[in-house]
Amino acid sequence: MCGIVGGISKKIREDTIEKMMSTINHRGPDASGIFLDKENNVFLGHQRLAIIDLSEKANQPFQNQKSKIKNQNENSKFKNCVITYNGEVYNYKEIRKELEKKGYKFKSNSDTEVVLNSYVEWGNNCVKKFRGMFAFAVWDAKEEKLILFRDRFGVKPLYYYVDGQNFIFASELKAIYQFSDFRKEIDFSALSFYLQLGFIPAPYTIFKNTYKLEQGSILEVDLSGSKLNLKIAKYWQPEGYFKVPKTKISEKEVLADLEKLLRESFRYRMVADVDVGMFLSGGTDSSLVAAMLQKNSSQKLKTFTIGFEEKSYDEAPYARKVAEILGTDHHEYYLSIKDLESAFEKYAEIFDEPFGDSSGLPTYLLAKFARENVKVALSGDGGDELFWGYSKYRALEKFGSRSATLKEFVRRVLIFLGPEKIAKIYSIISKFLPLPKHSNLREKISKLTHLLKGQTLSEIFQLASSYWLPNEIQEIIIHQSFESNLNEFYPLIQGTRGGGVYPCHNLDPREQMQVWDIKNYLCDDILVKTDRATMAVGLEAREPYLDQKILEYIAQLPPEIKFKEPKYLLKQVLYKYLPKKLFDRPKTGFRPPIYELFKNNFQKYVGDYLSPAKIKKQGIFNAEHIEGLINKYQTGKYINPDKIWLLVAFQMWFEKWC
Repeated sequence: MCGIVGGISKKIREDTIEKMMSTINHRGPDASGIFLDKENNVFLGHQRLAIIDLSEKANQPFQNQKSKIKNQNENSKFKNCVITYNGEVYNYKEIRKELEKKGYKFKSNSDTEVVLNSYVEWGNNCVKKFRGMFAFAVWDAKEEKLILFRDRFGVKPLYYYVDGQNFIFASELKAIYQFSDFRKEIDFSALSFYLQLGFIPAPYTIFKNTYKLEQGSILEVDLSGSKLNLKIAKYWQPEGYFKVPKTKISEKEVLADLEKLLRESFRYRMVADVDVGMFLSGGTDSSLVAAMLQKNSSQKLKTFTIGFEEKSYDEAPYARKVAEILGTDHHEYYLSIKDLESAFEKYAEIFDEPFGDSSGLPTYLLAKFARENVKVALSGDGGDELFWGYSKYRALEKFGSRSATLKEFVRRVLIFLGPEKIAKIYSIISKFLPLPKHSNLREKISKLTHLLKGQTLSEIFQLASSYWLPNEIQEIIIHQSFESNLNEFYPLIQGTRGGGVYPCHNLDPREQMQVWDIKNYLCDDILVKTDRATMAVGLEAREPYLDQKILEYIAQLPPEIKFKEPKYLLKQVLYKYLPKKLFDRPKTGFRPPIYELFKNNFQKYVGDYLSPAKIKKQGIFNAEHIEGLINKYQTGKYINPDKIWLLVAFQMWFEKWC
């Protein structure tokens, strides 16, 4: 795993490239390199985290040579190309054999060289052969093109800035900030997305003229004309597989096929020349990965988990039990308030774009803990999105079918009692009855109150995926000149996107929700969190569920099989390896006790960052509105702490980078 930079600019200098690379040294501290084509004003930079072929032969930027291909002549299709590459192509050995049969020679044992020669052989279609996670750029001197590629799910990040004369790209925004002509002009449409969703969806970023390359995309920058010409094309889109007529197949056959696909995908993610470990939460997703890998290994799998002193958030005992049954080499660490405070101090450095998922804090601390023992760690990311795992899916179906009168009655009861009082009542009752343990119960009740406002499934889904609502955002942001297409990312059932019919409009509503989460929440929240938190400590994270063959298979299954209950198919496979009773509990989620943290450290995290003086000087938010909100919070009126956290996280980012 690595960090990459590059671009096309007459103004670029080697010291600028070095500055860009130094900002992402944490992504690849093992080696670094620069390629500079002064004639074409093209540059590529690379920071290496050595995972496969640890020798210097695999260092980057990597350039192919004519001598690598047998029997080539002057009229051959040989191209002089250079690559800077971040990621892993797990099936590289099979592709290498195919290339060797075509006459290609290799000087290293790296997947980097295989990726580059695959481009030489198959052009942009090379990505269709890859199973893995990647973001890479190829400078093709013969075609006078700089070409950027991003993997299907968007596991690996790729940002770019363009202003007509310059094109700059990097693994993280902070590297692009080093370019002399970069202007930090906030995109208020992107800010509105952040406040509503908790993240900024691709292709947007917080700054104007700066973008994320979307998942499953290829971007070509053509230098052959008088100006830079950009062309973006999609080579893979998940919704296309959901449109395929559903396969008539028995559940028994599905489970056999699925177990085989999972085993293959999990095995691929163990390919490395360094130690590989596993994040183990004790939930369905990570437990299944650990179980299948440990069963087929003679060595003990290293597993890592962290716990919280706040018991309602703590899943460490479940992970410990799973590890004991499987016999893994288990490592456990309990977070203190000091640990969380230290993570707060680094938050804006790690997430160099406003990012509101507070689980980034414990994920960073877990990665830091695991890095003491391994260089690669597997995670359970993607299990919820691919296998219908979120409780909101089932809840949305139920709410959508209830009468407006009943929903309004329940909503009024919830408002009358309030999240704080309901949580206390639940806590008292649970002392006498075996009720399930819930983390962030107050926040769930608060969100439920909002959900009940929705009349259609589309409206309810939008509310379920939102923190600040559109009308609240209009009140809180001073600048009203921006165009806020807040419905652009909620086109379920009734809507449109980009002026045209959304490609999922004719799918089963449940599949539409899945596709939305895969393209937005998974890509721009979950995977951003995991990538930044792990790479901040030089740890490579791998997502065994995010293999295109798994999604393509799941998408084509009949709804009556895959939607029986959340994660039904995964659980049926899991129960072959671990006792069912271990998983009969509500989904907890991996998040820190933000409510408790703010309550105990109000001035440090809320009072300072959201002080009226600071807000007024900044000139972005309505200071009076925020002051009124904080006053309510201080006087004991319940305000969802997630909404407060989004503001605090933005302020932390702004103070660091603007």
